[in-house]
Amino acid sequence: MTGKVKEPLLRLIQLWRAFDARAQNDIYRLTDAHQTFGQGHLLSPSVFNFFRPDYASQGEIADFGLVAPEMEIADEGFNTLVTNYFYLQIFNRNSSVPGVAPNEIVINIASEVSIASNPDALVTRLAEKLLGSRISHELANEARAAALRWPTTQRGKRVAEAMFVIVTSPRFAVQR
Repeated sequence: MTGKVKEPLLRLIQLWRAFDARAQNDIYRLTDAHQTFGQGHLLSPSVFNFFRPDYASQGEIADFGLVAPEMEIADEGFNTLVTNYFYLQIFNRNSSVPGVAPNEIVINIASEVSIASNPDALVTRLAEKLLGSRISHELANEARAAALRWPTTQRGKRVAEAMFVIVTSPRFAVQR
């Protein structure tokens, strides 16, 4: 796969935009973003961004004389925290979950819930919103299988499972 790794905070914002995320109280707080995403509002250590423009991770990138600045904040710790945050957002803060606190940012999955009984249509819709319809057969199959882990009576969970597979995939993390 070729392309540029997206910054973790931009991946979250992409998810929020794709699913019209809203806070019921109209206050949008992402507390401690720098601890979860390695980035936070007005916390860049330099004018260049959250990473050095000449950063090259060890291995093939450095061996070929290439740079990958955004990889400077993509270590195992932050990758785990980002994945856990996506899990929390997708499974616990979506429009099919009752009783979400008014200060939480909630993604609207109502249109996906309405088609969740058809896993192929669901994966197609998620791919449109999250990947510009560019989804590999392997990823589509994994997302479909994830949706099918839940019965049709649990449509919100079907959507969340398929969405989580896509959002945590390398395809979603790479900008082409």
